[in-house]
Amino acid sequence: MKLARLRVEEVQELMVSIQALWDEVDQRNELMQLDPDYDLYKSLELSDNWFFYTAEYEGKTSFYSFFIQPSLHVKGTKQLIPDFIYVVPEHRGTGVAETLLLAAEAKAKEAGVNWISITFKDFDKHDKLAEKLGYKLYENTFQKVI
Repeated sequence: MKLARLRVEEVQELMVSIQALWDEVDQRNELMQLDPDYDLYKSLELSDNWFFYTAEYEGKTSFYSFFIQPSLHVKGTKQLIPDFIYVVPEHRGTGVAETLLLAAEAKAKEAGVNWISITFKDFDKHDKLAEKLGYKLYENTFQKVI
C-alpha cells in the first residue's frame, strides 16, 4: 500500500472521486452541493493545520482529510478533527482505513495534538476499528440543515 500526503492543488485533481464520496455517503447531498473552499483549505495547509492523505491499494485510491485546531474548551491543547475519510468500497475491510487513521495519528502526535475525534456515518459504522485503535465513544452527533 502506498501512502502519500497531497497538497490542495493535487486534491483538486481528485474531485471526481470526492464527488463520488459525497454522492455515496453524505445524506445531505440533496440539500447542499459539494463546493470546496480551496482558499480556506490552502490557508489551513500553509499553517500546517490541514492534511490530506491518500492510500493507494491495488490501483485504487482512498483518502482521509483532517485538520488540527486549538481546543476552545481546554486552553493550550489541540485536537484533530476529521474532514472526511473514504475507502473505496472494494477495499473496505482490507486495512486501508486503519492505515489512513494511523498515519493521521502519527501526524497528530508530531503536531502536539492532545486528542482525536473521528466521525463515521450512522449507516456505515466502524465501531470495531475505532475500538481496536483505542477510541472510545463519548457522544452522538445530530445535525440539521437550516
